[in-house]
Amino acid sequence: MKSPSETECGSIPVPPPDACASAELQVNYRALLARLPDNVILINVASGCLADANRGACELFGMSEQMLLTRAFGELCPPCQPDGQASAQLLATQIERALAGHGGLFEARFLPAGGPMSGQDSG
Repeated sequence: MKSPSETECGSIPVPPPDACASAELQVNYRALLARLPDNVILINVASGCLADANRGACELFGMSEQMLLTRAFGELCPPCQPDGQASAQLLATQIERALAGHGGLFEARFLPAGGPMSGQDSG
């Protein structure tokens, strides 16, 4: 049974953030995320699910924050990118690069909810 603060990604329970996190840092982080003009999503690399999203990202994908945070990152993309590469492979490679300290921009296509495929630069 999941706790009220726990979310679910597919059928995988995702526990809430570490309870030891400072409340002040949490407030500052949320304020910063909300003010960013870019569409921002944060990914829990252990589960592959979205950990957080700002209003711009919610609008881009046509979902509430609550709904968006139940999605895996790969669910937001078509099965293949325009160059024929599997979206899952592209995302896995880019996450691996970022974790190794080699992040940067990459091009990917995403699927806004209920709309046509959208080309977006990601980084």
